[in-house]
Amino acid sequence: VFKITHDADLATPVAVDHHVAWARRLLSNEYERHQLCDKEFSAADVDGSGSLSVEEVIKLVFKICNSMNLILPTKDKVAKLVAACDKSKDGDLQLKEFRTCFKTLLKSCLDEAVKETKAETA
Repeated sequence: VFKITHDADLATPVAVDHHVAWARRLLSNEYERHQLCDKEFSAADVDGSGSLSVEEVIKLVFKICNSMNLILPTKDKVAKLVAACDKSKDGDLQLKEFRTCFKTLLKSCLDEAVKETKAETA
């Protein structure tokens, strides 16, 4: 989400969009995105099962979005995406499936941030 702050010296709005830039960078850099996914997946997989339940994915997505100040998707949207990414159809996401889910959510959050920014400037 773009945030507007004011530069005291210039007295003009300055866009602080490093979170959006971070999301764009992750989308364009598969290696960096996979590194983050792997790290976050491992941390969220507390039972060491090698998979994340829908609830674990929702918590993880909310944690990542909150930490980067991105617009949160609804729990229902995340649950539907988990079902769509669950290629093994076991109800959980393994790492590769989570990577796909995360990339899709990142794109969605970025699109929402751009829409919000356009609405605020209109």
